[in-house]
Amino acid sequence: MRSLQPQVKAIQERHAGDQERIQLETAHIYKLSGVDPLAGCLPTLVTIPVWIGLYKALSNVANEGLLTEGFFWIPSLAGPTTIAARESGQGISWLFPFTDGHPPLGWSDTMAYLVLPILLVISQYLSAQIMQSSQSNDPSQQGAQAAVKFLPLLIGYFALSVPSGLSLYWLTNNVLSSAQQVWLQKLGGAKNPVQEYIDKLAREESTNVGKYEPADKSEVLPKAGKPQPGQVPKPSEPQRGGRYSWLNSTSS
Repeated sequence: MRSLQPQVKAIQERHAGDQERIQLETAHIYKLSGVDPLAGCLPTLVTIPVWIGLYKALSNVANEGLLTEGFFWIPSLAGPTTIAARESGQGISWLFPFTDGHPPLGWSDTMAYLVLPILLVISQYLSAQIMQSSQSNDPSQQGAQAAVKFLPLLIGYFALSVPSGLSLYWLTNNVLSSAQQVWLQKLGGAKNPVQEYIDKLAREESTNVGKYEPADKSEVLPKAGKPQPGQVPKPSEPQRGGRYSWLNSTSS
């Protein structure tokens, strides 16, 4: 869709004020190019039930005390909080209040649990930047783009009160999705139908160059010194020193 942005922008400028015509012309371009503008939303919609189910499953397992294993620097995949604390609105009570300058879990465990939400915010921000079209200047999308900028912060706050296993899964998903998008958009993994069509036209045009040029240019250009039928021959210029004879011949 990024390669179609110049055409979409031209339609918006040409039919400014006629929203219905803009939508029809834009849909026509998408249809000719074989692009579905809603295709990018489908993976996100499909994963929403997965996230909800995974959140419920990991929360219940953690509440039963069956998710106490650590993972690398994470003390416990169950996280620093419980379902009861989240339901009572105290999901981040493991951060506050400080006692004698120390958080409730101590500095070591608190910093270990904070690393994952911070990494999740960074990965979500980078993923949003990669997914966002750099060529999109549609004013109607400015509100959505502004919301995307605050989404990583909301996800980071959410990660403070959920099992660390869910945050770890979310972080892994962001890293893999970002790598996939970089491969598709930057490294040539995805085929661009619009660019392929433009390249095809360029190849055909370069092939046809010189196709209609005559082999013998004498068929097109008349030979010098031989006038065409109906053309009055132009008298030749006099040689140096013979101007008087030339004037007499032309006057007679």
